[in-house]
Amino acid sequence: MQHLPRLMAARAFLESRGVKPAILVPPGHEKWQGRYLRTLGSLGESVIPCRKGTVSVEQLHYVPMLWKEGFLGPPLYYQQMQASFRSFAGVDDAAPPSGRPIFVTRQDAPTRRLINEAEIIEICRRQFGDIDVMSLPKVPFAEQIRRFADAPLVIGPQGQGMTNIIFSRQTRMLILEAGESPITYGWVNSYRDFALMTGNSALRLFSGLPWPNDGDWAFPSELFAKQLQRIVSLGFHLHRPAVVR
Repeated sequence: MQHLPRLMAARAFLESRGVKPAILVPPGHEKWQGRYLRTLGSLGESVIPCRKGTVSVEQLHYVPMLWKEGFLGPPLYYQQMQASFRSFAGVDDAAPPSGRPIFVTRQDAPTRRLINEAEIIEICRRQFGDIDVMSLPKVPFAEQIRRFADAPLVIGPQGQGMTNIIFSRQTRMLILEAGESPITYGWVNSYRDFALMTGNSALRLFSGLPWPNDGDWAFPSELFAKQLQRIVSLGFHLHRPAVVR
């Protein structure tokens, strides 16, 4: 959400000078960050963990943050990234989503796990039938892209896994959040906005309970069932294009 758009913004500048950069990443991050960078062609050929005293360069290009306020950059760069990801995985952009709904689990996350996730998933199954419960570390990267690209609906608790909506188009995302009402500023809004910027749409569902900070939390199952029934009755589980005012 924050660093890859900066690379996309610098792409034309680097290519015009014939520069194939070595990209510095934090130690231990080179494997998973490299998966994303390699979808961008020559820009991701050389990924180097930056350790103290081990790196020297003749030229260092620094791309500043692309925004003054908020947490996301210009939509254009996310759309360019989306095209690269989908092409990398062989996704047919002309094909509408026709797969199963995806529930993104956080049970393997270190914090903010959904305590009653099994109950929430069962409610989703009663509404939608078969659900693809996805633990992202267990699914190969290209397969993640293809499955999200083919999903008509993505459901899950707020967290990093929801950024995979960038692999989708024409998909509705239901974000489960703690709290009683929307917070108007901060990362919680970014997942919704990220969906809108990439040709998808999103609804935020609130538990009515206090924020857990980094602790585990629960979404009341009866409340979620009522919310989901209303969503389905109104057709809001289906993607609707963003309204531009």
